[in-house]
Amino acid sequence: MGASHRKRPPAEWVLNLKKLLEARERAGLSGAEAERLAGLPASTIYGYENGAHLPQLHGFRALCLAYRLDPLEIIELLRIDYFLEQYRLLQRFRAACKREGTAPGKALEDFMRVYAEDDR
Repeated sequence: MGASHRKRPPAEWVLNLKKLLEARERAGLSGAEAERLAGLPASTIYGYENGAHLPQLHGFRALCLAYRLDPLEIIELLRIDYFLEQYRLLQRFRAACKREGTAPGKALEDFMRVYAEDDR
């Protein structure tokens, strides 16, 4: 199946929709006010908030500026904090494998073998 036939992931996997709505409300903006400040149609902003579609980079930037989001709020909005935690976990796993003198792939293989045997 070609790239054009792939189904897009749900918007909430990429963007914290609840945080997006909260950001607008915290800024004290109605849809019309957000439309004026961000330069985006209110229907587009509502579409972002309900997950109907994801903002393109220029639209996302416009919302961040209109809502006066700081970098930490943007990190939460984009769910980067989740990926950073996963990255930190991966780094700790690789460091532990190095300390034990085993390759990460071998450690995972051993883990799966033990887990499968314990499940019998």
